Amino acid sequence: MAQAASSRPDHSRGAWALYWRAFGVVRRHDARVVMHFALASVLLLCIAGLNAAWPYFLRELTNKLAPASLATVSSAAATALVLAFAGCWMLARVAEWAKHAAFAAIAARCDAAFQQALYMHLLRWPYAEFLRHDRGVLIGDIQNSRRAFSDLSFVFFWTVGPIVVELLMVGAILTRTVSGGFAAAFLVGLLAAFALAVAIATRTQSGHAEMIAASNALTAQMVEKFGAMLDIKVNAAYAQERAFVGRTLRRYVDVSARGNALFAFYLSMQSLAVGFILLGSSLYLAQQVLGGSFSSGDFVMVTGYVLQLTMPFTVLAGVLIGVRRAIVGL
Repeated sequence: MAQAASSRPDHSRGAWALYWRAFGVVRRHDARVVMHFALASVLLLCIAGLNAAWPYFLRELTNKLAPASLATVSSAAATALVLAFAGCWMLARVAEWAKHAAFAAIAARCDAAFQQALYMHLLRWPYAEFLRHDRGVLIGDIQNSRRAFSDLSFVFFWTVGPIVVELLMVGAILTRTVSGGFAAAFLVGLLAAFALAVAIATRTQSGHAEMIAASNALTAQMVEKFGAMLDIKVNAAYAQERAFVGRTLRRYVDVSARGNALFAFYLSMQSLAVGFILLGSSLYLAQQVLGGSFSSGDFVMVTGYVLQLTMPFTVLAGVLIGVRRAIVGL
């Protein structure tokens, strides 16, 4: 645990095994964590269903309000569709905030359980073994690994999972209302965007390892200097300490700036890929509507799905980059 992050092996191939081992640690220190995960997952399934439903109701409303249908639609039917569309959208947005509150509570409990487990583990170390390790690096490792489990849980259960469920629901709706071919092409495009996000995240692990090592070096230096505070004051070695600390800080700034610039470039490429999915589907649908193959409601519904489903994909690469950092920390 006390080794520098940059010297560790690549854990990505055993990420699931690593996560489940950590989950076992948390479960031993918080017996209710499984129940909390299950309840939060039910909430996320409800959110996925609401997000898949409101564009469909918007499609039906748009078709009912088209000039050719106005003579046959009743005010009650139009009102019911408005309530269904707006109600699903509002409930989905409210439930999103409930999701964040639930995750914050679960994450806090997991962090506390992990902190307790690590602390009790260190207490059982032989004292001679404890003295051989840099305390600053130990503290940095504990901080990184404690939050890493919660970050991985958020990605696995409450980010990627709901996106997959929502994609399946949308695929079924598109197959029923538009066409199976379009639904397949639409989902393939989104899966390609997901594959790109995974590829981007894979290329960032070494950068995260360097950033964690640089952060640990800062923590270790502060712990060391706090222990030598009296000597520094007695010798009035302020100028020397400023120069000494400055070297570590410059290293930290350089690594952070370089790593984040690389992450920003990769994420901009992800956003560009998602933009092409929106452009291609909109052009195709517009031509189909002009040709009479699709209705205006189909265009509105599919555009709603594109905007709704591609929004998570624009941040998914960033989330998966966080996964690589969490794996290194864990």
